[in-house]
Amino acid sequence: MKGRSEWDRQTTNLKHLAESYGTTFPFPDGATARRMNDKETAATATAIATAADRFKDDLDKDKTLPKPEKDAAKKDVEHADQAGRCGEVPHERRQAGDR
Repeated sequence: MKGRSEWDRQTTNLKHLAESYGTTFPFPDGATARRMNDKETAATATAIATAADRFKDDLDKDKTLPKPEKDAAKKDVEHADQAGRCGEVPHERRQAGDR
């Protein structure tokens, strides 16, 4: 059963690899998977932060929204904004190809 034990080890490796791509092994029918590099992740984090800033500005300009609702919305947006900024990649962690 040498081949069987090797296949079991390889299956475990493929399951771990699939997890890093956000999927499962065996791969689901019709599914796609890809990994984002640091540059793509940083760009997404920046887009989230920019959208959060725009939304907060729009909330400030809206005179029809009651203050408690406006404050609650701002708090929610600030949470998303902070989460997005946590995704920014420090310069020293970037790969040479990600610049």
